[in-house]
Amino acid sequence: MLELVTQIRGDFAKLDRRAVFAFVYAAIGLTCITYFKDPELSRVDTFKHPMLT
Repeated sequence: MLELVTQIRGDFAKLDRRAVFAFVYAAIGLTCITYFKDPELSRVDTFKHPMLT
C-alpha cells in the first residue's frame, strides 16, 4: 500500500504545470458546454429520472 502511495505521489510530481492547467481548463470548458447546452440536466433528480425507472 505504501508503494502505491509513493508511486502516485511521484506521478503527480512529474506532471508539469502546463499539462495540469490544460486538463483543468478542458474539464471546466466541457462542463460549461454541457450545462449551457441543457441547463435542465443539472436539475434532474436521478431517482425519478424516466430513463432509470
